[in-house]
Amino acid sequence: MICRSGMVAKNNRSKKSWKKPEKNKKDLRRQPVNKMTGAEEMYETLVEKANDGICIIQDGIIKYANPKVFEIGGYEKNEIIGKHFIQFIAPEEKEKVFQIYEKRMRGEKVKDIYETVLIGKDGRRIFVQITAAIIDYKGHPAELIIIRDITEKKEMEKKLKQSEEKYRILTENSTDGIFLAIGYKPVYANPSFLKILGAKSFDDIKDKNLLHFLHPEDRKKIIKDVEQALSGKISIKNYELRLKRLDGKEIFVELSLSKITYDDKPHALGIVRDITEKRRLLEALKEERALFIGGPVVVFKWKAGKRYIPVEYVSPNIKDVFGYKAEDFTSGKIMYDKIIHPDDLKRVLEESAFYKKKGVTQYEQEYRIIDAKGRVRWVHDFTVVRKNAKGKITYYHGYVVDITKRKMAEQELEKERKQLLSIFEGIDEPIYVADPETYEILFANKTIKELFGEKIIGKKCYKVFQNLDEPCSFCTNDKILGKNYGKVYVWEFQNKINKRWYRCIDRAITWPDGRVVRMEIAIDITDRVKAEERVKEALEKEREFKLRTAHFFFNPLAIAKGYLQLALDEKDDIETKIKRAMKAIERVEKVVKNVTQKGEIIE
Repeated sequence: MICRSGMVAKNNRSKKSWKKPEKNKKDLRRQPVNKMTGAEEMYETLVEKANDGICIIQDGIIKYANPKVFEIGGYEKNEIIGKHFIQFIAPEEKEKVFQIYEKRMRGEKVKDIYETVLIGKDGRRIFVQITAAIIDYKGHPAELIIIRDITEKKEMEKKLKQSEEKYRILTENSTDGIFLAIGYKPVYANPSFLKILGAKSFDDIKDKNLLHFLHPEDRKKIIKDVEQALSGKISIKNYELRLKRLDGKEIFVELSLSKITYDDKPHALGIVRDITEKRRLLEALKEERALFIGGPVVVFKWKAGKRYIPVEYVSPNIKDVFGYKAEDFTSGKIMYDKIIHPDDLKRVLEESAFYKKKGVTQYEQEYRIIDAKGRVRWVHDFTVVRKNAKGKITYYHGYVVDITKRKMAEQELEKERKQLLSIFEGIDEPIYVADPETYEILFANKTIKELFGEKIIGKKCYKVFQNLDEPCSFCTNDKILGKNYGKVYVWEFQNKINKRWYRCIDRAITWPDGRVVRMEIAIDITDRVKAEERVKEALEKEREFKLRTAHFFFNPLAIAKGYLQLALDEKDDIETKIKRAMKAIERVEKVVKNVTQKGEIIE
């Protein structure tokens, strides 16, 4: 290569070191600078206008640099020419670049092209590609450097690498299976695809034909579409397929298959999702819908914002439940408010307006409707409020159930309850009913209200009847609830408030609302208890009387008996012993006389 001022580039791969060129008449260096040949002018123009930076380094000093060098670094000419080249090299690159330079100048084998980093005038890092060769410059060896700014290329490579890393992370962490294949042979599979196939690693499937994983009936359409894809007729296709895993288990998958070019070769890109559970849920949903539509619940979709109640959808089972045709409502022939019982319509609309104002998302109502045959039917309406993105109510979804039989049963129970309470009210003994969980009084007859006050319904039984702050320690709930339900428990106690004695008859019963409650009938036995106490007292006195009588009778008799026995045994001083016996007998006579005449046990 011949450059300005007669520079001659030499191949640095020559085993011989640089030597001074021979003198000859054609040596351009001997020609005056201002007298250049046409070729020199051309070379000078090429060098000065080159898109790459060109410079000459001799003894480490920059001797020449074209305008592009100044442009790349942002330096002025005087800031580069005459300076050591190493000062423009990034710190971490200095040693590497300097060693390459020295080895080249010694004639050792080094790279002709390498990459490094320069530091611009403004401190920015400039990635460059260096192409170097040894030349003769003014009779001495020098290094010719061609500098290409590859900063933009490096940035692009960095972004590309980041992009590739991002897509690699997305692919490797995708929950969907992803694979690349040439023909039907896989060349790549992400972890999710391996998991779908039941493979532990790519080695488990790398030599397998992917078609063999498919159900025989599904293979045919795949083969046909692959042929069309190769001919350019289709570029992407979606499938639902049956797939047999390595462990033999059959699953359902969604497959999106497309043709792409990778490494200049056509590849099949597949995205696979296991939909086995989804299909199971869909099948269950279909069965549930079939059961739902065929069941007792009629589904309505009412449009909001109208004075009347237009129906946009009603489930087909309305025919079986209420006798109407679904199209009678959806066509607008019948408005829903027209089948609501006239006596209930105002209440239903007012309740709906109240719930709307309150902002609830769902509410429940019970009211009467007129069926297609003109019969009155009670319904339970569970309504769900639907709103748009702005929060405005657009629809009401109603789930309407015929509860006529339940209502009739409730009315019958209410009738029975009233009869039962009427009977309770007619009994003179205190009767009350309480919730065994909350201890709230649910019912109290007239008699018990006279004892404890009229306003006791809803209050705690232990507070009203015993003036306690917590349930009674002697509460009998455990005796009548649970396994003892239906059994009667009878017990007696004295009320600490009114000091009366009661015989309590406790039993668990079912209240009309379905709750199991505690019923107690308290029979006042105060008079009986007092009579029993008097009898007990009398019996005690009788016992004491008998004991004292026995004492006063038996003691003198024992004395008399003793003296008489002595008189018989000793036969001397008989008169004295008989007198003493007679005195003891006289004592008994006095006691008998006092008992019979005065009622006192004294001598």
